[in-house]
Amino acid sequence: MAFLELRNITKIYQNSSGITQKALSDFSIFFPNSGLVGILGESGSGKSTIINLIALLDSPTSGDILLDGQSITKWSDKKKDEYRNK
Repeated sequence: MAFLELRNITKIYQNSSGITQKALSDFSIFFPNSGLVGILGESGSGKSTIINLIALLDSPTSGDILLDGQSITKWSDKKKDEYRNK
């Protein structure tokens, strides 16, 4: 089982004019309990979006974020703060 998993994540940003930009589309990745993981990609490929989702600084438009097999996508702001402060 993965320690942390992003499953079928789509993230769409919308600006004040209503124009949308898809940063991630049906993206999945898992991070094991040990080892080193690098996130590489071209400019604009979604690396910062992935980090913001992992840190719970942003929420996916669709999909799920799992920690030890449990969904953390809908956690309250308080619980997200506790997670970030560990």
